[in-house]
Amino acid sequence: MPTNTVRRGYARKAILAYARARGTLTDVREHPAGVLTDLLADLMHWSDAAGLEFVDCLKMAQQYHTEEQ
Repeated sequence: MPTNTVRRGYARKAILAYARARGTLTDVREHPAGVLTDLLADLMHWSDAAGLEFVDCLKMAQQYHTEEQ
């Protein structure tokens, strides 16, 4: 099972890839909350198209986060 340090590394790679794809890589350092917000909004659009309930997935992610503390 990965440690939280490893999990943070996965998340960092994902957000950097997202920022690169959008051409906003410098924003990760300068405006990280904005990049995260944009990613979450785009994930909401993706969830809609995939027929998933984003809020349900977010609740499950919050539960995992709590359990992994």
